[in-house]
Amino acid sequence: MRRRLAIVIALALVVACQWPGCQKGPLVVKPTSARPGEMIRLHQNRGDFQSFNSLRVTIGGEPSFVSRVISNTDLDVVVPMRAAGKVEIQLYDGSQLETSTAFAVLDSDCRRFVMRLHGTQVTVLRVEPCFDMVQRDAETLNPRLSFDLVNAQGQTLYTTSIAHPIETQAEVFSHSSRGATIERHDARDPAVFWVRFPNLPAAKGLRVYYVPAGVDLADSVGTSNRVPIDTLEAPVHGP
Repeated sequence: MRRRLAIVIALALVVACQWPGCQKGPLVVKPTSARPGEMIRLHQNRGDFQSFNSLRVTIGGEPSFVSRVISNTDLDVVVPMRAAGKVEIQLYDGSQLETSTAFAVLDSDCRRFVMRLHGTQVTVLRVEPCFDMVQRDAETLNPRLSFDLVNAQGQTLYTTSIAHPIETQAEVFSHSSRGATIERHDARDPAVFWVRFPNLPAAKGLRVYYVPAGVDLADSVGTSNRVPIDTLEAPVHGP
């Protein structure tokens, strides 16, 4: 008798969950816009986030890091590095798309220039959004590369410097039975490196300089001793 009663109750629950009030609600995101690197919250009434062994979220097609599953209805995710614009947030269980909602990725305050140096020729490989602090002058008097971000009229908008990618030895971590050690190796030519600039819409070009060892860029005299090696026109602003 008890077994029959249990079966009847289970069947009743199955039938009841066919009604709209028992179905999962729409995916809601707060806030509805954010910059790359910022955290947003996804909410779905009657969701089952905690039971998802293969929970996956994409924003504009880019994988989003799930920072925290708060409950079966709420989870926090991080906006991935991607260009600004209106996109779609999609929630997957494995390869199965569960639900989606509209979202707006805001422009970031930082642009990372990934570049290649071969001899004295500099090539911009790509420009991408970033959320780190912009690059400050390298605190060294060893050889450096210096950069002027300029507008269409050639006026300098931002200046920074980095240790010279080829003339500076690279630190390499080596593991052995006696523990980890740090070894220094001569850098290779060509070298791939990156520099973070502020996101300035007026930026139209990049001037690259060689800074000899011992030159202090903290004053105008040192800045005048920079040696021009390359000038990059458009496009440098990126997406």
